[in-house]
Amino acid sequence: MEYNELLNIKKRMEEGAGDYAEPKEINLPKRMIYSFAGRISKAYREKIETSTNINLYDFVESLKGNVHCVNLCDYLKSGSIYVHAKEDFDIVLPMFTSPIRDRFTIAHEIGHYFLHSFAGEKKICANRRDSNRVEWEANWFAASFLMPKYLIDEMSSPNESKLADAFGVSEEAASYRLKNIGI
Repeated sequence: MEYNELLNIKKRMEEGAGDYAEPKEINLPKRMIYSFAGRISKAYREKIETSTNINLYDFVESLKGNVHCVNLCDYLKSGSIYVHAKEDFDIVLPMFTSPIRDRFTIAHEIGHYFLHSFAGEKKICANRRDSNRVEWEANWFAASFLMPKYLIDEMSSPNESKLADAFGVSEEAASYRLKNIGI
């Protein structure tokens, strides 16, 4: 990440410090979050005419957001999202993680964007700190967005390895998804 980009994000956060909220859980059932994420994923896949894994950097760009990679000494938290307004947000990733891990992290942060900032209607700053309901909701969103049930249903004998290959996720994430949809 360019140092000036980092400074610009930090400056925006400091200028509006009182305006940014911690994300609050929406307390919808897991199945509803799965369904919501699946619908967003399906609509985007239909728009770009693909049924395979999607380029999340392109998806974020289509929402007018940005993805930045930072090293450990940068002072913005990595694995975070800063939602400034509708169609204006920054996702910050660590430089030292794998592309598969980055895919899930980006999808998780997109979950915060849709679920907790209401697609940019509310300014939020979401930093991973704990395992709490807000983080679970973002994880549920990410799992369904990356591995939508309708595409899993079309697979013959889906398993962890097939899902990992088809959707660009880890076998652990694929296993969790299969378990949660009852396969």
